[in-house]
Amino acid sequence: CSGMTSFPFSHPNPLDNLCEGCQVTAWVVDANGCTSNSLVTTLKFLKVFTTSAIVTDAICTGDANGAIDLSVTGGPLPLSYSWSNGATSQDLSNLTAGTYSVTVTANNGCTTSNTWVVDEIGDPVVVIGTQISTLTKPYKCRITATVSAGTAPYSYYWNGSLLPGGTSILVTLGSAWSLNVVDANGCNTSTTGTSACLAFNPHTQNILGDNLEVSIYPNPTTGLLNIELSVSEECDGEIALYNILGEKLEIIYQGVVENNKFDLNLEKYPKGIYLVKVQTNNQILTEKVIYK
Repeated sequence: CSGMTSFPFSHPNPLDNLCEGCQVTAWVVDANGCTSNSLVTTLKFLKVFTTSAIVTDAICTGDANGAIDLSVTGGPLPLSYSWSNGATSQDLSNLTAGTYSVTVTANNGCTTSNTWVVDEIGDPVVVIGTQISTLTKPYKCRITATVSAGTAPYSYYWNGSLLPGGTSILVTLGSAWSLNVVDANGCNTSTTGTSACLAFNPHTQNILGDNLEVSIYPNPTTGLLNIELSVSEECDGEIALYNILGEKLEIIYQGVVENNKFDLNLEKYPKGIYLVKVQTNNQILTEKVIYK
């Protein structure tokens, strides 16, 4: 401030021994040791003594691989550490998800405290969706898995075998199945079950012959429809889309019928009920599809 004069400062204890917020009384002493009581003043000592940390989260659910890398600013050495989990080291490792607090004590008895939270990325979450049967014997169920959480991309091991991009499989009705989903961090979630979808499709008509299986899903659909064919031997055939009045709207496929999959986009049509008809040399399969 204007008009103030600086004087050498003397105190029985070094400044490093003063904690944040300490009250210091100062006065002027001349070269002869004379003291001027008229200039006595009280100062508040604001020493910087703080902590900061870099937190590493645990990876899989229940893992103990989180860490806290602690840094301390200020405070005369040596420093001592007291963590809420009983540790006395500066840094923590092999941590599970949780809240961790530390009190750091400097050599002069000053302390500072702080708290950090270690999270975990977690395992994938697997939800088994609608199970849809094929239309002819032997009946099969489509087991569909929807995966969230964890870290993409995911690997799908159905019945112990890796199926690239395999979010679903066909399983014979009544058969056991298993799924192990492994994410990019190696975290995994397993689930098992027994296929228990409908043993018939109530919308199927005029089933002739036994060498053709058709799976149409999802049904109802919001636009995109999958049509899968499985045949015991190749034959000529046609897949066509009809409206509810029986009028043919388009030919989806015409030619040699093999084990194929076709995609049909209904978004160009009004929402409603449609028929997908699969016809080969000796059989006709008709499936009612709801577009909503």
